[in-house]
Amino acid sequence: MVLKPMFENLLTRDPKTGELAPMLAERWQVLDGGRTWRFHLRKGVQFHRGAGEVTAEDVKFTFTAIAKEGSANSLAPEFRLIKSMEIEDRHTITVRFDKPSVVFGNKVTQGLFASVAFIQSKRHIEGVGEEAAERQPVATGPFKFVEHVRGDRIVYEAVENHWRATPHWKRLVFLKVPEPATRMAMLRAGTVDVIEIGGE
Repeated sequence: MVLKPMFENLLTRDPKTGELAPMLAERWQVLDGGRTWRFHLRKGVQFHRGAGEVTAEDVKFTFTAIAKEGSANSLAPEFRLIKSMEIEDRHTITVRFDKPSVVFGNKVTQGLFASVAFIQSKRHIEGVGEEAAERQPVATGPFKFVEHVRGDRIVYEAVENHWRATPHWKRLVFLKVPEPATRMAMLRAGTVDVIEIGGE
């Protein structure tokens, strides 16, 4: 499933400099030589569909889920190195390691090659269960999930008054079209706006 329109990370990258930049975390501190990372969350950011405000509890819940045994998340080995997580207040969480983890910021960053440490709603997942949450996910991004027809399409709708900006497009529809020639024909006919072109 294409996730980036829907989900957000704690950090992102400045498109001009490539340096770490705020996203769901408005600021952060690296302490004790990289053994401690403290994230200060942006206040008032809402999950889709009334699932509440993003809090430090959601960050802890997300990181714990990534690290649990049996997790298929590619970042699981990195997150299992976390020694402890302390919720300082509703919008502040401290993550501690036994050894310096100077690149942990890269693991919680959204960019061209985004991490899969997308922040998820503890309230939503615990309320409906993991299977139902996978079928009807909620997140904080500028687009909210509408439907996923396996092998055919994924549909998103724009979030009005999103904390970053309301998207220019009302809907995003990702179609699965395996044949390159068919994709090109659809583009030329105006059926789609963008296609993926694989290089040889």
